[in-house]
Amino acid sequence: MNIILKKRLLPSLIATGLIGAAFIPASPASADDRLLKDVVTGAGVAGVSGVITRKGSTMDNLINGAVSGAAVNAANRGKKSSVVRDTAVGAAASTVSGLIIRRRKRPVRDAVNGAIGGLLINRTR
Repeated sequence: MNIILKKRLLPSLIATGLIGAAFIPASPASADDRLLKDVVTGAGVAGVSGVITRKGSTMDNLINGAVSGAAVNAANRGKKSSVVRDTAVGAAASTVSGLIIRRRKRPVRDAVNGAIGGLLINRTR
């Protein structure tokens, strides 16, 4: 029983304690509803686009869309929303995320998905 506690339970408790100490104090006080809405909108657009075109894994598409939504939100902090800026930032963020995740596969499609996500985020504001 003592070996089981040392090998199974203790590492889990340590990991839980470290995660709790790192993430609970950093709870998103600045993460307002608009950020969550933008991230979900970007992820939804990319997810639906991936299902329609049958390209890429669903998880990769959702991650790229969420990254583009967060980037559009960050670009609009304290500024008036701009269609051109939101579309460009969404396209750039999705392309960079796709290059990191997929290692240079389908950057044009990622850019288009990000641009559509940025445009939709701009139109829903």
